[in-house]
Amino acid sequence: MGKYCCPITLQYERGGKEGMTGKGNGEKQETFSFVTEHIKPSKGRVKRHALKFLEAILLAVVFGAVAGVTFAFVLPYVRPDTDEAIRESVKIPRDELLDASEKNMSGDTKETVESESTLEPGNNPAVIEPTSSMETRIEEESTPSFEEMLEEALQEHRLTIEDYVVLYSELYKVVTVVNQSIVTVTSSQNNVDWFNNAFESSEETSGLIYNKTEDELLIMTDADSIHNADDISVTFFNGTECGAVLRKLDTITGLAVIAVEASSLEPEYLKELPTAILGNSYTVKQGDPVIVVGNPMGYNYSMSYGVVTNTKKTTQTIDANLRLINTTALSDSSGNGFLLNLKGEIVGVITKEYKSESSSNIVTAIAVSDVKGTLELLSNGCSMPYFGIIGQEVTSDIAESMKLPLGVYVAEAVAGSPAYQAGIQSGDIIVSINEMEIKTMKVLRNFLEARSVEESITVTILRAGREEYRRIEVEVILMEQ
Repeated sequence: MGKYCCPITLQYERGGKEGMTGKGNGEKQETFSFVTEHIKPSKGRVKRHALKFLEAILLAVVFGAVAGVTFAFVLPYVRPDTDEAIRESVKIPRDELLDASEKNMSGDTKETVESESTLEPGNNPAVIEPTSSMETRIEEESTPSFEEMLEEALQEHRLTIEDYVVLYSELYKVVTVVNQSIVTVTSSQNNVDWFNNAFESSEETSGLIYNKTEDELLIMTDADSIHNADDISVTFFNGTECGAVLRKLDTITGLAVIAVEASSLEPEYLKELPTAILGNSYTVKQGDPVIVVGNPMGYNYSMSYGVVTNTKKTTQTIDANLRLINTTALSDSSGNGFLLNLKGEIVGVITKEYKSESSSNIVTAIAVSDVKGTLELLSNGCSMPYFGIIGQEVTSDIAESMKLPLGVYVAEAVAGSPAYQAGIQSGDIIVSINEMEIKTMKVLRNFLEARSVEESITVTILRAGREEYRRIEVEVILMEQ
């Protein structure tokens, strides 16, 4: 139809009969052509459709580009009204061991000390009895009493009363600055007594503001005080009280992170509110003066002074060996708080989890550098992946004396833990995970901090046989604590 022209002519004939004889009998005939239609081909129809299609595509691309640019520009200035607003991830820089001897002690490096003397023919080399590195450190670090250290200091410089006034005045200046970042955390719990009467119990502890954004404040506190709380409130240094929500807690380290909406505070106060600085606890040495703030004496904004007596002691806990900082500072048996150096930096965290009955009145803090990875996970609302062993690194000294392979010795696989369910046993030595060499508990801890709950990992262990160690690979699915 569109290719050919076809004329159509309709004709109408009108005639009459004057006789019965046909033409010769006077027959008349009229013919009328009243409709003539020509159907022309539709030229360029395909071309027009193609142009319209291309025009639509072009408009769609232009609209999408404009919409994308507009969305990207407006998004930073729009605050969602829902609780599902995307938060910026919190990043906490890690600290590294600085002392070479401590690196060798923990197995982080392969450095060894070689004798500068050479063995000459005929000389018998000295026989050195191998000892545990931990025992060696304890023997080398005999902890003097506070009175002995004070007497030694007084012999070098005879202090006057004015010197003491100036000294404690300078220490107090450090405290007043950090106290701006200290808050009182009140946890309330709804209970029912024996007679089915409802009542509310509450507990107060200290908290530390360590991160601040336009949307919220993150506060580190003691997990033991809030883990069963039905309601949490925070009182700031200026007396402002507002509600808080639990972001995440870790029962192993005893740390918890709670969050407060920034809109709960006056803009001017929020602007001037400082955040505490998390320092490097690996730089803390025996004899260093320290300050305790928070709740060390059983009530908030109390403080205590002292010196570091020991930094080499560690505590074996699940999936970690945490370094402890022992001090001469006094503390209440139920107190908690934070350990400061003279710069006002947080170098230790005091939790109820690591208070012992024998030293309940002496401040013992967890080295903050050992828990920064855990704190970062809690800050982002993530649980610390649970592996489930209590282990001890096999140092080169222990390996030589006890004929053990290098790695992490499993002292206990906690019953019901992922490691236990995968078949890891006491006496096994972990040498690698996902083909990554594991020689220390610190490396193991760092590896777990980078994993996620329900992630499957391949653990390579050495298990003692009758004649030699057998190499075994097991699959472990990490769990939530």
